Amino acid sequence: MSPSVDLVNEYLAKGSWKGAENANSTFSHQGLMQYLSNHIIAQYWVEKVYTDEIRQYDRENRFHIHDFGFLGA
Repeated sequence: MSPSVDLVNEYLAKGSWKGAENANSTFSHQGLMQYLSNHIIAQYWVEKVYTDEIRQYDRENRFHIHDFGFLGA
């Protein structure tokens, strides 16, 4: 399967704590759209903006950046 299909399946199966991270988002179509966009934007940040050290820490789940999936200051 493709990574996109895997992400949708993960959300639908409630297979990740990240789907419930935002208390203002419900398990719904809108919640799915937010889950997908947050994942894509977070990947952009980690691959293009942050340093190698932060990229490594993110991969190792050594810390959590809240609202990582939002493009903002």
